[in-house]
Amino acid sequence: MKNYLALAAVVAINAACALTNYPVITDRDQVRQANGTHIVNTTGRAFVMQKIQVASFVGDTSFNTVWFTNQDQRGNQVLWTHENIGRVADPDTYFHGTTYLNDNRNTCWNVRASNPVVGDTPFDFEINENCPGSETILLLVSKSARTREAGGDGNNGNDDNPGSDFGGRGQSMAGVTLQQAVSVLGQLDSHATYGSYPQYGMNGYKMTVTPTNVDVTLATSGGAVTDFNLDGMTIAYDVLNERAVFDTRSGNSPVILRQLADWVDANGRTATISVTFAGTKATNPVSLFSAAHYRKLADRLD
Repeated sequence: MKNYLALAAVVAINAACALTNYPVITDRDQVRQANGTHIVNTTGRAFVMQKIQVASFVGDTSFNTVWFTNQDQRGNQVLWTHENIGRVADPDTYFHGTTYLNDNRNTCWNVRASNPVVGDTPFDFEINENCPGSETILLLVSKSARTREAGGDGNNGNDDNPGSDFGGRGQSMAGVTLQQAVSVLGQLDSHATYGSYPQYGMNGYKMTVTPTNVDVTLATSGGAVTDFNLDGMTIAYDVLNERAVFDTRSGNSPVILRQLADWVDANGRTATISVTFAGTKATNPVSLFSAAHYRKLADRLD
């Protein structure tokens, strides 16, 4: 069974997020079986596949964050976030292709993060403000579980500190276990409408986000909680192909972004985000960008 996530958690955690921390990538050597499991040397950037890809609309342009890692023979990484930039009018341009897992990069990098094995700071990053789409990235995320990667392997399988074997996608992501995700899927018919949505190139579920069906909060390290009442935005979710669209052309996105900017001014850039949908709550530590970053995007969405 595929490892699906709660719809709200996908949008809130995976949409427009930069990857700044990721586990060491290991692999079982299928050719030289005697070498067994070993740390992968990606010999360049490998594609880190998100469990569900999310495209966000800003005007007539779609933005889909795509993650890459360059890992050396010891497991030290540099993580890169790119934006796959498409056209809202053409659903074929929304997503980075995954039928053939590829490491193609058709844009400049938006966020870069050093991720050494020893001495790492999970949310350290550089932002490339000259790269289109940088302002559309909303959060910085640290992943504790691997998903799936595609790239080269230049290691000989005899690393001094081999990692554990990895046989597929992890059983949790974005604060939601597999069992919780399955439970949410069983309730989607009560919250969303299933059908064909050619404007998004999807067959799946569509719903309008309101404060009554999705609850999003940010909490400070001291426990103070702030509600962010998303209202009027459309989500389309293709369960079979594990893709979602977050349509910001309607709804109160600019209001939420300015509220987020005010939150950063008052509380700083470290937070815990919680998203509740269909009785399932996903909670994750995140890091935020500057208040100016969110106000710039809000002005663009107006």
